[in-house]
Amino acid sequence: MKKKQNLAISFLCKDLHPETYNFGKQIKEQIGVPVYFIIDCCAIPDFVVKEEGLNFITISDRESVENGFHNCMVTGQKVNTLLTKNPISYDKLLYFFCRLEKTIDFMFVFEDDVFIPNIDSVTNLLENYSEYDLVTPNHFFKDDEVYDWHWKSVLDKINPPYYFSMVSAMGISRRLLNVIDEYVKKNNTLFFTEIMFNTLASQNKLIVIDAFELKSVVWQGEWGLNEFALLPFNVFHPKKDLENFEEYRNDTKKLIKSRIPIENNLPPFIQKLM
Repeated sequence: MKKKQNLAISFLCKDLHPETYNFGKQIKEQIGVPVYFIIDCCAIPDFVVKEEGLNFITISDRESVENGFHNCMVTGQKVNTLLTKNPISYDKLLYFFCRLEKTIDFMFVFEDDVFIPNIDSVTNLLENYSEYDLVTPNHFFKDDEVYDWHWKSVLDKINPPYYFSMVSAMGISRRLLNVIDEYVKKNNTLFFTEIMFNTLASQNKLIVIDAFELKSVVWQGEWGLNEFALLPFNVFHPKKDLENFEEYRNDTKKLIKSRIPIENNLPPFIQKLM
């Protein structure tokens, strides 16, 4: 008989938005797994009602850095965006689950600008992927020595081979968390998320899968109701207008129930996988 796992969902937030809180509460009530909100600003909003199964994690920058959990984001480089804060919610997520909360066997982690169309999407991800060590949109191997993008930031952090993916939505196991913890104990730092998770998993012979349901997590994706209806188990990045997420969910349900033909303008790279 397969050992029962302790599963969880975590949301990465700079500030906790009411939509993220409300959807997390629905996940806890309907699926029955604990939900963690990693709040980088360290302030729990007034609208929060604390209850069992909802966890609001506020860790100071100082505590995270003093324990070696920093540098998840490349700072001070103008590549796509200028990132200046260090540590961020990723660092605090890893500090919390590596050092303070070790009972979780597997969890899915979402940045708060990832749109999740429905609770069934979350259930599907947990049921189908919780036996893996890392679940990401892609698992690319760096097969050259061209160090553009953010590659220079990792050259002094870890030797190749390198693997990479966006990780705005990902699944991560206790085994990988333990590997990350050991890396921090030896090096007193983390490194860029889009290289770190895949590289540490692969170098330690853990099981990685690039899940179809995460293929709609891209850097500058353009997603609307048609895509949400055509891919009801997928999650979508980026969607910055969090205040409209519940409206999108309701409108997507109406579109699916209607007999209106759904226009298929999915990107070719996704259509090839269907």
